[in-house]
Amino acid sequence: MTAPFQFNGKTEGYYAVFLADRVFKDFTSQSEAAWAYSSVMPMWAKGLVEPLPIDRTDNNFGAGNNINRLEFTTILIKGLGLLIIEKTSSVFSDVYATPEGNNGSYFGSNYSSANGFKIYDQSHTPVQYAETAARYGIIAGYPDGTFKPANSLTRQEAAVILARAANLKLLSDGDKAKTDLERIFTDASAIQPWAAPSILAAYRARLIAGLPDGDKKIKFAPNDPLTRAQAITMVYRLLEKQKKI
Repeated sequence: MTAPFQFNGKTEGYYAVFLADRVFKDFTSQSEAAWAYSSVMPMWAKGLVEPLPIDRTDNNFGAGNNINRLEFTTILIKGLGLLIIEKTSSVFSDVYATPEGNNGSYFGSNYSSANGFKIYDQSHTPVQYAETAARYGIIAGYPDGTFKPANSLTRQEAAVILARAANLKLLSDGDKAKTDLERIFTDASAIQPWAAPSILAAYRARLIAGLPDGDKKIKFAPNDPLTRAQAITMVYRLLEKQKKI
């Protein structure tokens, strides 16, 4: 079933209703990532996430793998539908787009260890997800001017980025934020002061959750790497909250 519409006043396009149906091994009842099924599958069906590496053939999604800084940024920008800013000058010294037609991969088999990221969408058109996120104030780089796209993202780093993307109101008093977090998480003492207000705001907004820590208690595990299942679920909650999904 299709419905025509005008695109930019010049060409015609079509809306289409389709069924995206696939079963990934990651989400069987025995899998540790099964809990994320209801968040990951809608994101996959909308084309916001995909199995990684993209050339894998084992019918796994890679939900339990750690997410890196570039992928998390890409999912956020795609999900929020932010206009990609054309690259005029580089924000980061280690993130660049390769000219169209180059055979570089988009999160390919070696994406976690690649040097000089080639950032592509599925049509191999250069896109600037990291640069766009930086210009919108969603992400920040390191003091040396790098973004380090291949670095794994910690849970507390993700909370900071998520709070910026959601434009959450943060406590200006970091000590009070830490005190409030101590009432919630058993390991609040391990949370860095710069992340505490964002973690508290994201938790209260129900964008993030803790991890089981025995006897009905929860921990935040701020320094643990964020898995793809956790990351996609966080972004799904944000998009759901903003009625974008």
